[in-house]
Amino acid sequence: MKLRQTIVFGNANEDRESGWSKHIEYVDWIDDERILYCDRSGWVTCRHLKSQTDLWRHQIEFKYADFSLCRNKQIFAMLADADEHQIVVIDCNSGEFLAKWTESEIADLLEVDQALPTNIALAPVTGKLLITLFSSTFGNNGYILHSDYQHVERRFETDRHMQQISMSNNEQQIVMLADKYVVSVLDLPSQAWVYLQGERVYEKRLSEEGDSSQGINQVFHDGEDVLVIGHGGLNARIYVHSLLNDTVEFFCGTSCYDQRDIDFENQQIAITGLGKDLTIRSFGGRELAYLPDISLQQNSCIKLSSSLTRVLVGSWDSTVSVYEISPEADPDGPTWHQPVEVDIKPE
Repeated sequence: MKLRQTIVFGNANEDRESGWSKHIEYVDWIDDERILYCDRSGWVTCRHLKSQTDLWRHQIEFKYADFSLCRNKQIFAMLADADEHQIVVIDCNSGEFLAKWTESEIADLLEVDQALPTNIALAPVTGKLLITLFSSTFGNNGYILHSDYQHVERRFETDRHMQQISMSNNEQQIVMLADKYVVSVLDLPSQAWVYLQGERVYEKRLSEEGDSSQGINQVFHDGEDVLVIGHGGLNARIYVHSLLNDTVEFFCGTSCYDQRDIDFENQQIAITGLGKDLTIRSFGGRELAYLPDISLQQNSCIKLSSSLTRVLVGSWDSTVSVYEISPEADPDGPTWHQPVEVDIKPE
């Protein structure tokens, strides 16, 4: 396979401190011609690739945020710790706000005394909005809003200290990462937990020792069988689980700061991060394509296009780049970067 940069915009900044406000925090594809990205200063931008023009922009200040895009409905949602608006939903075609709530308005909508949202996700087909609230124990702290964003359709159980949530393509299962090491898959029709990894906490603890480990940083699910879990830490391993066969394989990643996106159709993983490289690997760990030093600083986000032929990368150096993925061999590719072959099983 071959990777080739086709588009790059933004002025690359090698100085991490002076370029802090323009670090790219999030990227995604609306369709093949439009992308959406957010920088550290809170600017959310919809850009047309061919014309290289911005179609609309909004500034939503944040310190920490969560993002989600529904390509089917072309809707974007953002959770920010801003005083004015804590959750917003935006129509990607017009740039208009479909919904926006303060913390107190979220509490009223969810019918709770106080709302401290931790994560959001848009359902991939209908655009329904999933919201999880902070909790120090396992409980009924997840909500699904109807696609009109006017009322709650149902609640669901979540683990404490939620970190990531997503919904499968068939909208039948919810995948959650919580408390650094708790990964769970909830089947909505049956309300059964079809997968659970880690310790589930049911009662409040008076005191706990601090945990400085990286833990798990990303979880992906194809909605049927395959669950891909990316571990941080010094080992930076990537685990590929088959839920139907109850088997697991793993291979070594490159860094605890790896960012990934998954091509389930071809069983491939696009990886970038601290090393500033861009790599395509198979689920078995074999290196399929590799580009070194694609940016001046570490890369913070990555997203494959729906056609799986291009990949979008956002960097701390303030740039956003598009790379074409082609099936032909790369004669100029490095030969020293050998495929990773792992035969042993994790403990």
